[in-house]
Amino acid sequence: MSIKPSVKKNKFLFILNKLIYPVCITTQLVSCGGSGSGSSGDTSAEDHYLSVDEAQRQTYQMSPIQVDGTIVNELGVPLNNIAVHLGSHTTMSDADGRFSFEQAPRRNDYLKLEGDGIRPKIIAAYLHHPLGKNAVELPTVVVESVNADETRLLFGGDVSFARRFLDPEETTPLTQVPTSNDAALIQSDDPLPGSRDALRFVRTLFELSDYPVINFESPALSEPTTPHPTKDFAYFSLPESLHALAEIGIQYVSLGNNHIFDYLQSGLSDTLAAFDAAGIEYSGAGATPQAAFVPHRVNLSGTPVSLVSATSVSGSQHDILYVANDSQGGAADLRDSVRVSNTISAESDSGMFVIAQLHTGKEYTFSPSDYSYGRMQLAVDAGADLVIAHHPHVAQGFGFYNDKLIYHGLGNFLFDQDRHETMLGILAQVDVVSSGIARARGIPIYLEDYRPRPISGALADRFLRRLAEFSFGEGVNVFPYLNENWILPPSQQPILEQHSISLEMTVDDSGSAVIDLRHLAPTESSLAEITTNANGLAVQSGRDILLYGDFEDYDIDSDQFETVRWDSNSETRFACQAWAYQGVQAMCITRGSSNENDSVVAFRNRVRVMGDAIDEANKDLSLIGYLKGENAGRIQLVTRYQASIGSGEFGEEIAYTHNGGTFHWQPFYADLNMPEDRPEFDSDKRYNPRALRLFIRHSPMDEGIGLAVADEIAVVNWEASEILSGSLSYSTPHARDFLRVNGSPGNYVLNLIFNRYQPAQLD
Repeated sequence: MSIKPSVKKNKFLFILNKLIYPVCITTQLVSCGGSGSGSSGDTSAEDHYLSVDEAQRQTYQMSPIQVDGTIVNELGVPLNNIAVHLGSHTTMSDADGRFSFEQAPRRNDYLKLEGDGIRPKIIAAYLHHPLGKNAVELPTVVVESVNADETRLLFGGDVSFARRFLDPEETTPLTQVPTSNDAALIQSDDPLPGSRDALRFVRTLFELSDYPVINFESPALSEPTTPHPTKDFAYFSLPESLHALAEIGIQYVSLGNNHIFDYLQSGLSDTLAAFDAAGIEYSGAGATPQAAFVPHRVNLSGTPVSLVSATSVSGSQHDILYVANDSQGGAADLRDSVRVSNTISAESDSGMFVIAQLHTGKEYTFSPSDYSYGRMQLAVDAGADLVIAHHPHVAQGFGFYNDKLIYHGLGNFLFDQDRHETMLGILAQVDVVSSGIARARGIPIYLEDYRPRPISGALADRFLRRLAEFSFGEGVNVFPYLNENWILPPSQQPILEQHSISLEMTVDDSGSAVIDLRHLAPTESSLAEITTNANGLAVQSGRDILLYGDFEDYDIDSDQFETVRWDSNSETRFACQAWAYQGVQAMCITRGSSNENDSVVAFRNRVRVMGDAIDEANKDLSLIGYLKGENAGRIQLVTRYQASIGSGEFGEEIAYTHNGGTFHWQPFYADLNMPEDRPEFDSDKRYNPRALRLFIRHSPMDEGIGLAVADEIAVVNWEASEILSGSLSYSTPHARDFLRVNGSPGNYVLNLIFNRYQPAQLD
């Protein structure tokens, strides 16, 4: 692995209330937040602050940003005369591979490259930068040459046009088709327009792939007369929705999953007929075990490919299983080791490139279970060349086993789940040639209202670092670059670039200090090493499990300045630009002395602690963020503790209180006190506190009108403590962006080294 020289970065830091954080230094109001006190005239708080922010927003929208970049091929050679499209703008690269847009809108968009001899490439470009940043240099874009023998496959995770898509309140009986209503994303009397709309922001990604694939986790039928009699969750999509999949180029779906038999044999027969009518091939389900295991074969650019699909989620707790057996149809049974091995071996022996799509694992986990990973190994041992897994609804990592690539779990692609941890998924982009896999990437997506959007910027980087952190197997190299995860075998090494920071810190009488690392290095970077001359320090690293507390807009869609994870669509609670601490936006909450009640901003989802899904709940939690006030009333951060599933609640805690007034940005820090599990309920997720909801309260002030602003909020889940004896190293990349240092009161110096990675083509 080649290493670029260390880069010294100087940062000014304050230590306040135990939290160490970078001071925002700028002359631009929008970058750090304005100053001044609230008006006390007749104007209402809502009108006053909304008008100020609206003026700032208009200025932002009318202020373009310059976007520059360089294009090289896979040998690192700059490419001339490549057309570069950004929204409605187009430019050409010069002899040095350079391109520039001098007047680009400040909104996230696709960057599309095309030209003679290269494969068209599309990139999610993050352009939602503060006004203080007038130009952005994109990381060097590496494009691939056209190869007639190469096929680009794109795999999406779990897909269903069912349930809340058709019936937001879920009041329709399982044996009826919901009636159309304006609140539904898909209208039952005309399903195709809503189904198309659900896919429109990822359509370009699929159209630029040669062979797109998804896991279709729902029956498709128009007469839901035969629901599974004992299953808790049974649902269906309408057949017309399948045509939206065909329109974006999907040619094959895997059906080996635990929902394909939700409406028994009648529903399965209707589903297969619906896919036939839509012109989409499939495998993984059938009227008999033999039929369910029949692979789908296709020739892709001269490479014979076989797609096998099966599930280990069998429904064994029911009399009617989800998998095909001697007495019923259903999905292919991944538990049947002999049939799985024989099917894959026969395809491999026939000279096929075998892709095993395995629906397996424990729901909502970040890593595959031992059993599910064993199924992946079984497929490779039998001859699979590529394994794509799904079912947990949460994106997992990547790895190699016996030199074969495994995507441990893609998460959701288009699915109606409201669980916080299911809203980020990954698309698997794999380029295949006759000799094997040429390259592999992971493309991050965000599900807003159940529908996928590409993401970019810090949210993409932190998510991709988490996937890299949980990747394993034979020295796999995974790292975020230009809003994708690059997945390299051990034989390919990226370039390592390091950034070093010398940090003075104080441990106060409480015996600890907390360091916010988020803005001390580029967002692709992870802390790699801590060194110190001091003795007696212990360190905990921590990750943000809230994810959306910076109030920024990272996705690519038709909306701008959105903060949909927060209940902020109000004149008194709104995403604001005029007072942002970092980035473009913060959360503003107004009040006036004439108001009687608090104004409350709620995070819409419950946030589950790490380890909840495997009943190893880690409840070592802290709340971190930044506040600003202009004649503000009392500001409180409140956590309400809930069960992981169900309606169980376990009280609430006022985690932090600020008395208000007029003050510039100040950090806040509070350790949270989630109640312990209740032994009498034996880890039952319905009756144990494993999650929290977060609320920001702003109370009326004594006189006039006022404003409270919050930004960069994080709920930090801490790892186990480690002794810092001279130095402490971390495997990178990872997504732990906070440190808690425990020791005797006093002043200390920590030397921090951050790692980030780049493709070897840039060496």
